[in-house]
Amino acid sequence: MRKESGIIAPRSIEGVILDFRAGSEIIKEGAFLTTNKIEHSKMAQQFLSLTYSPRFRYNCIFKGKGINPDDKNDCYKLITTFKDYNRIWPAFGKMGGAREYILTEGTLDYDKSSEYKFKFGGTTDFFKQDNPQAYPLSSGMFLRFVYESFKDIKEEFEKIVKTLRAKITDSELILSWKGPKTRKFYSISCAYREFNQYFYKLFFVKFWGVVWEDNEKIGIRHLSKPVTDSAVFSKGDLENTDRLSQIIGGLVNYLSKTAKIKVDSSLLYDKIILPD
Repeated sequence: MRKESGIIAPRSIEGVILDFRAGSEIIKEGAFLTTNKIEHSKMAQQFLSLTYSPRFRYNCIFKGKGINPDDKNDCYKLITTFKDYNRIWPAFGKMGGAREYILTEGTLDYDKSSEYKFKFGGTTDFFKQDNPQAYPLSSGMFLRFVYESFKDIKEEFEKIVKTLRAKITDSELILSWKGPKTRKFYSISCAYREFNQYFYKLFFVKFWGVVWEDNEKIGIRHLSKPVTDSAVFSKGDLENTDRLSQIIGGLVNYLSKTAKIKVDSSLLYDKIILPD
């Protein structure tokens, strides 16, 4: 039976920011892939940190040795968000943890005949993609708020900034960084819901913050319980950044305190079994 293939390519509404300096950022368009074959839609939503449960799964067709960012390949380029680290960040109240690679250059084929349809896929969270073009909070604005909040952390400022990363997935934003002293990872994610009130378009924006540490030797993620905050804005409100700055600054400071607590504290950290 002949395989019918489709094409995966970097998309303009998805991407990563791997370098952020003094308020400027370069967005690389990308497509997000995983090597984990997850059988259930709700588990896929958790391990992939999605605001929806996926409906389908396909097998990619790799050339050469397969999926390895270090392989030399003229057809495509795969990267990870952090060097020597390829786990999905927790976000949106989900635990993450599946393997992740990002296609930033070229294209990959996928086998259409490998289509696997999840039984209960297609559901969405309250905070979900409505309209990516109308997203009220830009990645640059989000990054700058976090950047300014770092100045209140007693760890070395420049070392933290060098680890700052961002992912843009449809209408959602996720930031992550690594503490130079704690060696733990941090993330703040943001999603929204758009609605109308009388003649005004409003955005209900929610933020989640977590700290985590992965132990690859035993396949465990120690994940802090998420801290959340939310607010309703009109698009004009976003020009007045006091409320957003307060929310993000509060999350960053809370996470920096949480990271100092040992991960074996059962009150603050949950143990998650990582997929192979």
